[in-house]
Amino acid sequence: MHGKRHLNGYVERRGKAGQSGRDLKNRYRDYPNLNQGFGHLEGDTVQGKNQHGPVTTLIERRTKVTIVLNSHTKSSKDVKAATTLV
Repeated sequence: MHGKRHLNGYVERRGKAGQSGRDLKNRYRDYPNLNQGFGHLEGDTVQGKNQHGPVTTLIERRTKVTIVLNSHTKSSKDVKAATTLV
């Protein structure tokens, strides 16, 4: 239906990401001293080419020290197992 004519009031709903969680723009308003203290970690999972080789990254917010962990898959069980070793 992309590029086709629609009736009045039609709203395209495909490809729209939902609003889940807190908006990142409001992070510093809610936590103004987030980067001041040592020990605040930000975590993410990174997928390799062709969906192979996922790793979990932990970044300390003040010093920008990066810890890269091999999590084998992106499942919550494997990510939890990798992060509990730290």
